[in-house]
Amino acid sequence: QMKLAIRKYIREHTKRLKVTYVVVGPYFEMWVDGGTSSDQIGGFKVEEGEAFLIGDGQGRIAFTSMQDTGKAVVAALRHPELSYGKALKISSFVVTPNQVLSEFEKQLGTKFTVKYIPLESLERTEAEFWEAGNPIATVATLRRIWAAGGTLYDKWDSDTIGLTSTDSLE
Repeated sequence: QMKLAIRKYIREHTKRLKVTYVVVGPYFEMWVDGGTSSDQIGGFKVEEGEAFLIGDGQGRIAFTSMQDTGKAVVAALRHPELSYGKALKISSFVVTPNQVLSEFEKQLGTKFTVKYIPLESLERTEAEFWEAGNPIATVATLRRIWAAGGTLYDKWDSDTIGLTSTDSLE
């Protein structure tokens, strides 16, 4: 991944720069909206009452809100002794796509039409997008990684830097 190459470059080519990396899960606000390709790569079409979920919808995803990302950066700056030279893993909340669907239905008072997209189907779509030079290929790749548990870590750094109040699904 390019971000790992950038970290390596910084490590090898900077001497006086103190760096902190803030590693976040998918921005919830962007994950919900799969755009025009929702039916292929997952997402919600809220106005139409449609949900397109990867796999069985039970895979946990660690989401981060944009607001919490900003709070994490501020917290890291306030606690440089705890953050410099580290990759801080930050998450707002961990839920399944089915839980997100349930919350939408509860808050909107309506049932959604749900289509479950097998992970293998997403992988095929992802490969087709890359082959065609479709810019949505990157989004498909990220959604595959997220659906496969790529946002889950054993330890989070939110508490370490004093970020104790984060957004939730509700």
